[in-house]
Amino acid sequence: MGIWELSALGGLAAIGVLHGINPAMGWLFAVFFALHRGGQRALWLALGAVGLGHLVALALSLALLLVASSTVPIGPLRVAAGAGALALGAGRLLSWWRHPRWRGLNLGYGELVLWATVMGLLHGGGLAFAPLVLHEEGRSALDIGRWALPTAVHGVTAIATMAACAVIVQRWLGLMALRRYWFNFDLAWGVALIVIGLAVLLMPRLSPLEGPAHHGPGL
Repeated sequence: MGIWELSALGGLAAIGVLHGINPAMGWLFAVFFALHRGGQRALWLALGAVGLGHLVALALSLALLLVASSTVPIGPLRVAAGAGALALGAGRLLSWWRHPRWRGLNLGYGELVLWATVMGLLHGGGLAFAPLVLHEEGRSALDIGRWALPTAVHGVTAIATMAACAVIVQRWLGLMALRRYWFNFDLAWGVALIVIGLAVLLMPRLSPLEGPAHHGPGL
C-alpha cells in the first residue's frame, strides 16, 4: 500500500469522525428516540438504523464512482468529480449559519434507515472515496474486494463517533448543551469537500503513483 493510499485512508477516517460528530447526520434522532421511546433500547435501535443508512449511502456512492471510472475517461471524470465536490463545499459554506431542521420525530426505524441513506447521498459523503478511486486508471467496477477496507474505515469511524456523541449527550450533557455549545459542522464539511475537490482536480500533479508504469501495456 503506497503513500497515496495510506493518506487517503487517513482522510477517510478523519471525514468519518467529522460526519459522525455532526448532529445533522442522525445521532440526534437517536437521542430524541431515547428520551421519548423508552431509553437505551430505542437509542441503540435508532443508532443502528442511522448507521445502516449511512453504510447503504456509502456503498451506492462508491458503486457509482467505480462504474463511472470504468466507463468514462479518467480526465473528464476527475474534472466532474472535483467540480462537484467544490460546488457542494461552496454550497455548505454559503449556508453555514443555518441550523439543521428536524421535520418531526414520528418515524419508524425503517424510515430512519431511508432518511439516513438519502442524507448520506445528498451530503456528498461518497465523494470522500474519489481520491482513492480516481488516482489511477484501470479500476474495475467489479473489483469490490479492495474497497472493503476503505468502506470499513470510513463507516466504522463515522458510526462509532455517532454512538459516542449520542451516549455522551443522552447520559451526561443533555440537549441543552447542544444549544449552548452549538457549532454548525456543515461549515467544516464544506471546507473538507473543497479540499477533496482540489485534491481530485490536482491529482495528476499530487499523486506519486501516476506515471507510465501504471498505464496499460503499450501506453
